[in-house]
Amino acid sequence: MPIALNIGLSKEIYPADGSQVSCDIEVKIDVESLQDIDDFNRTVEQAFYACGQAINDELERQRASEASLNASAHNGYRYHSSN
Repeated sequence: MPIALNIGLSKEIYPADGSQVSCDIEVKIDVESLQDIDDFNRTVEQAFYACGQAINDELERQRASEASLNASAHNGYRYHSSN
């Protein structure tokens, strides 16, 4: 009989205002796996790793999107001094 293991991870992205990003997942595990603590620990570690990777990937996508928007906003526009 499977049981649900809920795992959550959050990462503070703007400490000044307390903004954070988080990932929560639910993993179904077999009750028998609780008898093998090494197997259980591997499952938990893999779930935490997956959450951490998802958070980092999303933050990187957001950074790339912001960089692209900033670059296109300035593309072709230059300040010319009239001196």
